[in-house]
Amino acid sequence: MGLDEVQGFATMIQQSKELGTSVSDALRVYSDEMRHKRMMKAEEKAYALPAKMSVPVTLFILPIVVGVAVVPTVIRMMAMDM
Repeated sequence: MGLDEVQGFATMIQQSKELGTSVSDALRVYSDEMRHKRMMKAEEKAYALPAKMSVPVTLFILPIVVGVAVVPTVIRMMAMDM
């Protein structure tokens, strides 16, 4: 398969059988490690999200918010001049 996780899993099972250790304990430890690894990847993506979202927010959302805040004021000022 060429995946590091699969190779690590196969190696772990093989070593567990060769050394005579409990396969269930090895699987428990391996699953904890894989769970921790997935959580670390998810946290890395979560930490990178604000930096990735700053450009779309600045380009698309901020002008609309400013427009909603400023347009009523401009309309009132134009109505006062007339």
